[in-house]
Amino acid sequence: MKILKLIAIFCALSTRLFAQTPKSIEADFDKAFEKISYWNEHSSEDTNGDGLFTANLQIEAKVKSYTQKCPAALDQAFKNIGLVSEDGLFRILSWDTMTGGTQHAYENIIQYKSAGKTFTIVDTVKNDDDYIYAYNKLHTLKVGSETYYLTTYYGIFHTYDMGAGIRVFAIQNGKLNDKAKLIKTRSGLTHKLYYTYHVGEELQNGLEYHPEQKIITFPVVIGDGKVTDNIITYKFNGQYFEKIKS
Repeated sequence: MKILKLIAIFCALSTRLFAQTPKSIEADFDKAFEKISYWNEHSSEDTNGDGLFTANLQIEAKVKSYTQKCPAALDQAFKNIGLVSEDGLFRILSWDTMTGGTQHAYENIIQYKSAGKTFTIVDTVKNDDDYIYAYNKLHTLKVGSETYYLTTYYGIFHTYDMGAGIRVFAIQNGKLNDKAKLIKTRSGLTHKLYYTYHVGEELQNGLEYHPEQKIITFPVVIGDGKVTDNIITYKFNGQYFEKIKS
């Protein structure tokens, strides 16, 4: 069902993608995201019961169509609609599908470039146990001949229960390594740091990557999910990030 509908949307879009500019592409995505919000707020008008489903599929179809037909314009537009690495080789588009209720359901389209080609990965729920996080920041770290992409992400599981983390990607041997192990913990090298917490009434300090100092900071969370004022710090030592005294 999803594949057939996606093909139909893709074919319809392909006939309209002529002389697109970065601004027109941005506007097109803005309308697509507005349509998701519309069907979320006007579900009673959705007589076929697939308005929200189709609206989300259109985002995926648009990215694939623009990648194929207008790659240069999409490169420019992506800087305003998603996250783009400093070298332009890695990017992520995240959005709330509005299908999850109090537990927010996100979807991501991840693209990377290798050997002059752009590859697309759709990061979506594949089974009932999956939870897809949203990415909100992207940093680039050069280490010798390697380039690493540090992405911060978050999830909203309930009105007051959330999760946050940082994950490392790399393009290696022409493929995307989504588990680039650049962080040393007590358990060994890993590709991510993550914690869950309970949101209070006041804004709390969150996870941050500080590119100038090459450090990752995030708060200490105690047993009941309360965020404290104490900070955990990981610093890059030239090979990997390791925990230091704050």
